[in-house]
Amino acid sequence: MVRQAERARILPKKPLAAFGQPRTATAPLLLVDGRYLLHRAWYGFACRILSRDKTIDRTGVFGLAALLRKAQVQHADGFEIFAVFDSEDGSQARAGQDSDHKAQWPAPEHGLIQSLALVKNALDHTGIRRIVSERAIAP
Repeated sequence: MVRQAERARILPKKPLAAFGQPRTATAPLLLVDGRYLLHRAWYGFACRILSRDKTIDRTGVFGLAALLRKAQVQHADGFEIFAVFDSEDGSQARAGQDSDHKAQWPAPEHGLIQSLALVKNALDHTGIRRIVSERAIAP
């Protein structure tokens, strides 16, 4: 049996908040560019992360969750987290004004687009709220 004094020494003094959940009603806010993190996760891993039956590519959702978790642990413990995504056509107006806007980005692969449903489910499961903006886009 662990005594109270030993328990206080073993347990961390400030436990992490549940992933994406605020500690209090006035928790600080962390906004992340969800599309950028998904893009970085999809193209940034050395090998693909597949489902057990090898039919679903989970690289994007796994990488996004890992990057969000690392950001929370290192920089935003206790923060409420929102992932912001631009809509499917959200960057069209800016691309019309600036032809170099995201011009270096490759056309999204089919699997990347399919992983958006997995990302939505993962964010919902972890309590991270999503914001999809029709007008505002990430720089």
